[in-house]
Amino acid sequence: MGAHYLALVICDIPIIILGSSLFLVIACTMMDHPLDSFRLIPILLIGVMMSFTAQAYGIFAGSFVEIKVRFVN
Repeated sequence: MGAHYLALVICDIPIIILGSSLFLVIACTMMDHPLDSFRLIPILLIGVMMSFTAQAYGIFAGSFVEIKVRFVN
C-alpha cells in the first residue's frame, strides 16, 4: 500500500504545481496585484505548499476509511 500512495503523490506533483500556480496568477491579476517577482514568487510558493499540505491531509484522512465496492443487481 505504501508504494501506491508514493506513486499517487509523485504523479500529482505536476498537476498540483500547475493548477495552484494558474489559479493564483489569475486570482492575483483579478485583485489587481502588481505581478513583480518580489510579490508573486512568495504567493506562489505558499499556495503550492498549501496544496501539498491539503493533499497529504486528504491521503492521511482517507487511509483510515475502509472502502468497500459492492455492485447490486
